[in-house]
Amino acid sequence: MQRMKGPATTKHHLIKAIAGLALVLTHFLSINAQDARLVAKQVFPSIVMLDMQDAARKPLRFGSGFFVRPDVVATNFHVIENASFGTVKIAGAAETYVIEGTIGIDATHDLALLKVGSPAQPVLPLADINLIEVGEEIFAFGNPKRLEGTISPGIISGMSLREMGSENLIQISAPISPGSSGGPVVNRNGEVVGVAVSSFTSGQNLNFAVPSSLLAALMASTTTVLRLAASTTISAPAAVNAPGQNKTRAVSAESSLKGPARKSIQRL
Repeated sequence: MQRMKGPATTKHHLIKAIAGLALVLTHFLSINAQDARLVAKQVFPSIVMLDMQDAARKPLRFGSGFFVRPDVVATNFHVIENASFGTVKIAGAAETYVIEGTIGIDATHDLALLKVGSPAQPVLPLADINLIEVGEEIFAFGNPKRLEGTISPGIISGMSLREMGSENLIQISAPISPGSSGGPVVNRNGEVVGVAVSSFTSGQNLNFAVPSSLLAALMASTTTVLRLAASTTISAPAAVNAPGQNKTRAVSAESSLKGPARKSIQRL
């Protein structure tokens, strides 16, 4: 004859199950925290803050960037647009270095490569975009609101924006803010999967990055160094007049979004 389990036995098993679940969760969080620490230690030496000025040496805007070659920084084009002078400051360091000019600009995809007059710095490798999957853990690095050397964890939420008319952006859940633009979005191996560029103002955790494949293409077609003033004001053949603007400028990644989506997107 089978003995019925009493309330005390059931409660005992429930406590054991909860304790086991807590142990698994603690172990999972510990692994993730360890991954974040290792990634941060690897990536931060390559992160910079950019301060851009106009021809009158008045502050224009600031943003983020990262070394892709020992003396070359990658960032967003809109961070340096219309700038005549600029400096970079390596995260956690006191020194600033002059931006000598540009060696590559892709205004269509909002990317720029800058020649920097600094000692050789550690570079970040680019990830193979074909191996990236939705749900993959990522970390966004940058200087949001001038909070120097910030890391934000998240996942890849989506790999395209076909329904909004663009296939040039990766959707991420990692928080980014003004000043994050140009910072790297990396995987757990510290490889760059994208460059933080924008977010939707009408939603939560709807943030976007330019995929690393487009940055790799720009790096493969670099030119000689051009002065900032001569290269950051763009008038391209495939240009449009943005709403509310009279000047002609190159089409950016977010300008290919359509309808309400375009009105809600904000370059950071």
